[in-house]
Amino acid sequence: ADYRAEKIHYEKIKKSDQDLELRLVRNPDIVSEVSQKKRPQDVVIGFAAQSSDLEHHAKNKMEKKQLDMIVGNLVHQEQKGFGNVHNDFYLLTKSNHQWCKNMGKDQVAKAILDEIENLIEAKLHS
Repeated sequence: ADYRAEKIHYEKIKKSDQDLELRLVRNPDIVSEVSQKKRPQDVVIGFAAQSSDLEHHAKNKMEKKQLDMIVGNLVHQEQKGFGNVHNDFYLLTKSNHQWCKNMGKDQVAKAILDEIENLIEAKLHS
């Protein structure tokens, strides 16, 4: 998650007449930290769940975090994405980009793994 509750309560917060304010703080950016420590043979992949302009946000995230690949999906699609059988996703590498439409979760996993295999092969032969 990008954010977490600033304060953790280990007991139930009792209801009162006052509103309750929840303050969120940023979590560490793990994928950026991993990417900064990668060796030339390593492949680092990120994921981007977006509600709009997926291609733009995914490309920016991939460049900013120095990723080899990013897999993005739109989270607001009806009957696709989180909690559903089928999904549309955007797969982006430095040399390839493709939209994969209406795929089952097993097909999504295979497409991602195939692209990872391509990236590894390319690094081994460079």
